[in-house]
Amino acid sequence: HGAVKVLTHEASEYADYLVVPKVDALQAAYEAVSPAAVLVPSSAEGKEVAARLALRIGSGVITDAVDVEAGAEGPVVTQSVFAASFTTRSRVSRGVPVVTVKPNSAAVEAAPAAGAVEALEVSFSEQATGTKVTGRTPRESTGRPELTEAAIVVSGGRGVNGAENFAVIEALADSLGAAVGASRAAVDAGWYPHTHQVGQTGKSVSPQLYIASG
Repeated sequence: HGAVKVLTHEASEYADYLVVPKVDALQAAYEAVSPAAVLVPSSAEGKEVAARLALRIGSGVITDAVDVEAGAEGPVVTQSVFAASFTTRSRVSRGVPVVTVKPNSAAVEAAPAAGAVEALEVSFSEQATGTKVTGRTPRESTGRPELTEAAIVVSGGRGVNGAENFAVIEALADSLGAAVGASRAAVDAGWYPHTHQVGQTGKSVSPQLYIASG
């Protein structure tokens, strides 16, 4: 989608280690190309990577961006805050901004480019092997999109009035190719798994369409 250069580094031996190897690699990429900004996904891991990188390069970090544009004094970042009640525009006061971008913030546009693939030299730090994943349990697939990345979310609340009635929520979601969410009240009542809870104590979502039922 328009990338003129793609940096790659093969380091499968670090695949089971958390966060730090990615920060090391991203720092190496930053030093190799001197970018105007560094953009990463606004996931839990992405935010941690962004914070660690910003600390290393002496810059500022802005999270949950919905737009980034060039400005006279550096990139300007737009955020939707307080449950989309306000829109803010800001920039970091020093250094190269590190920005986490919310899923579905911009439509994907084809921009064909013959991106040059270049090998990236990465020197991994001693901390890169500090925390390791020792086991994985695959989550049962529902065939629906991941809640935090879905463009459409159908969510059920207290008014659904029972676990069995979430079948209606699921049917609507499946007809729209959507993810299923649930309010805290529905989750606390045991009607739907906590992994589907949307909100401050659950998962942050940024769909193009959100249908709240009950």
